[in-house]
Amino acid sequence: YKAESLVDKVWTIKSDEMSGLGVHTSLAPTTELQFSLDGTWKSTQPIREVTQGTWKLANERTLVMLIGDEEVRYLILQLTDTDLQYRLKKNAATYTYAWASN
Repeated sequence: YKAESLVDKVWTIKSDEMSGLGVHTSLAPTTELQFSLDGTWKSTQPIREVTQGTWKLANERTLVMLIGDEEVRYLILQLTDTDLQYRLKKNAATYTYAWASN
């Protein structure tokens, strides 16, 4: 996957699911996420209590986002001009996020 597919778009949350054990805090349905070429991201609603941070692609399939003090590594499942899906496995839970851009 290429960074160019992520940046200069407004991504709106479509679905936000969790399977397994743990507490799931859903993102607000109006949450929008933007990635910039300078390696920063920002959101219109808090993601884990923050609305901005840094990001990078660690390899073709891993999106690394700094959220607060935590570096979170997401496995990219799909990335097109209009669809972004990624997954996070944490402890006994799997979180899957789907975003759409116009």
